[in-house]
Amino acid sequence: MTGVDIPESMIETLESPYLLDEFREFYTRYPTVTAAVEAARAGDDVRMETSEHAHRVIRVLVPDDGEPQVEELVFLSYEYSDVVRCAYLNADRQEQVLGEILHCLREFVGAERTPSKFVVVSQETETIFPRVGLRILTPASVHTWDEYDGATVDVHEELSVVTQSPDYQDEEATLRGSKLAKILAAAGLAVYHCARCGQPLTYRHPIWPGTWISLDEEGPRCESYSEPFHPQHDDWVSVGAPHISEKV
Repeated sequence: MTGVDIPESMIETLESPYLLDEFREFYTRYPTVTAAVEAARAGDDVRMETSEHAHRVIRVLVPDDGEPQVEELVFLSYEYSDVVRCAYLNADRQEQVLGEILHCLREFVGAERTPSKFVVVSQETETIFPRVGLRILTPASVHTWDEYDGATVDVHEELSVVTQSPDYQDEEATLRGSKLAKILAAAGLAVYHCARCGQPLTYRHPIWPGTWISLDEEGPRCESYSEPFHPQHDDWVSVGAPHISEKV
């Protein structure tokens, strides 16, 4: 975008070697919130998608009868989405259980403490379940993206309980995943995990019907199974073991 004054802080941001490509492209095109709003008013689809930590979509909306807003769709990280997706697949009536899932997620996050609300967003490609996330609307009344980040920092800190990257899982995160599973189970959803590795499980995946699988790369194999070593058999082949399903 030409003819736009770029704030000094944004120049430093754009020069950072750690800035993701999608952010660099977005901030180069729209270096300020003001520039993004002007572009949206002119008809641009001001939008950026990233998978940093968790999948996130940022859009600038300019309604005909209201003030411009920055919309963020922040989706659950794999750690939590796998719990939700397995519960969704295990349900007899998936279209009805979705409302229960959203209610449970509000309880888990504590949505009454945030100006956010859960929405369901269907992926653009054909999938077997919807993508679930939080929708955040913030008035686009500030000039710089630094000011926007400052205005939303508290919300994003609260939402980090469901958006942290699987690369940074720790014992506390695992406990939160268990808490979410217990909330879903208490609402009457069919929630199962492996008694050995703890992964959430489903037995209704369309490719593996009737087989307990996790939604990670291990699928039907339990990653915590330790197969005995048999040195006397040179042709011994390790094939792993299935999950041990346990209702939450």
